Amino acid sequence: MRQRPASVLAAVLQQQQLQQQQLQQQQLQQQQLQQQQLQQQQLQQQQLDQHIRLMRLLCEAAERRKTAQLRENGPAAAAARAAAAAAPP
Repeated sequence: MRQRPASVLAAVLQQQQLQQQQLQQQQLQQQQLQQQQLQQQQLQQQQLDQHIRLMRLLCEAAERRKTAQLRENGPAAAAARAAAAAAPP
């Protein structure tokens, strides 16, 4: 009879240790998943920041082109060309 309770106790202890190991493994996997998700979020944020910078640069370049075209083709430029054409040689 004494042998039986000891074996039951050993089995319970072994089961508890197994459950503890499984819990630790699950916690480790959860931490790894959270780390991967954080890295993914950081990468997405970096990509978004780069996209925003690119769009700003494109908008600035378009604005510069528009300003240059107005200088070349706007009313002031047309008046200057007309004055130059009307001036005596």
